[in-house]
Amino acid sequence: MPERVEPDPARTRTLIAAASIAGTEHDRLVTLTLLADVGTPAMSPPPGSLPLPEGAEESAAGRYVVRGVVGRGGMGEVIACLDRDTRRQVAMKRMLPGGADDPMRCARFVEEAQVTAQLEHPNIVPVHELARDAQGNLYYTMKLVKGRSLSAILKAVKGGDESVSLGEVFLKACDAVGFAHSRGVIHRDLKPDNIMVGDFGEVLVMDWGLAKILGREDLRAGELVTSDRLESGREMTMDGSTVGAPAYMPPEQAKGEIDKIDHRSDIYSLGAILYEILTLERPLEAPTALAMLVKVMKGQILPPERRAPNRQIPRELSAVAMKCLAKNRASRYRSVVQLRQDVSLFLEGRSVSASPDTFAQAAVKLVKRNKGVSAAVAAAAAGTPPGPRPAAPPCSPSCRGAAAGGPPHTAPAAGR
Repeated sequence: MPERVEPDPARTRTLIAAASIAGTEHDRLVTLTLLADVGTPAMSPPPGSLPLPEGAEESAAGRYVVRGVVGRGGMGEVIACLDRDTRRQVAMKRMLPGGADDPMRCARFVEEAQVTAQLEHPNIVPVHELARDAQGNLYYTMKLVKGRSLSAILKAVKGGDESVSLGEVFLKACDAVGFAHSRGVIHRDLKPDNIMVGDFGEVLVMDWGLAKILGREDLRAGELVTSDRLESGREMTMDGSTVGAPAYMPPEQAKGEIDKIDHRSDIYSLGAILYEILTLERPLEAPTALAMLVKVMKGQILPPERRAPNRQIPRELSAVAMKCLAKNRASRYRSVVQLRQDVSLFLEGRSVSASPDTFAQAAVKLVKRNKGVSAAVAAAAAGTPPGPRPAAPPCSPSCRGAAAGGPPHTAPAAGR
């Protein structure tokens, strides 16, 4: 270990004063680096000077240390990195080699980063930086989410895992999409693979690469989401183009009717996700993508209880999912807020707009919500004071998750 240089107190005071009045961030960094050089114990090594961890490689961006590939798609790849300046783990999405030669792909990549960065919401992945590396390849960095996709969770639930409250996950995804809609942006590629659930319960809607900016006349300048591509008018999607995941795609998107794609298209996709939460199966299955598109355009989807007869699926949530999946856009929920409200009402044991309760059903729910009052009324009617009731067993997270279509042995209590 090199010998520590004892600081000169007078020089240290001078440098601290200089740091406090430095005119630019660069000046402050240089001054703080000098402080580190004179031996100030609290100072860290200068940004970018940390040694590479064993087995890691430095990315072309220089500032980042590559940890490994997280995922790869047709246009780019996502890698886990260490930011050597801030020392935090980040995810970097970068274009694949050769992508920089395609102006349209570059424009779409930049728009993805710009749109995601402007959608500042707790359930939308935050973007840190958009830049080019030394080779001219575009990249942007964002929060590295440590957890599982909703797709992976559903597969685990199918295998018997009950550790996640799927109802809460769905509500948080609705919050993210509803916020995007309030800013004039639709996702167009909502599916379980694009919803990440963190190790501590955080839910993030990812991959806004197919997002469409519709805009809204009632938004103030600071609320309006925009991008370089939108302002330049480049690469406008044409009618007849079909983008997205066919199994979660609304009929108008499957037909390539771009002018008809709006917030109700995302509502359809959210309904397809809810359908899968309830049944553990996608709304439609087909051997090929083309065959799937044909089925989507026909809109012939079985209700969840018929698709998965062995699962005890609440009629209210079945009705909510089918309303979202209506072939006619006008028959779907008018907003994600309404969809979210219905799911919340069900989880609270109340009537939902998609399937109003009968008088008897409403009465049963009222009794369940007010067990203490109901017991007192019954005792008073019998002329005897209500006796002590045994404590109810605690409800596990998996039990709460079953309210949104959990395993058969946990769902009945939520469905009655």
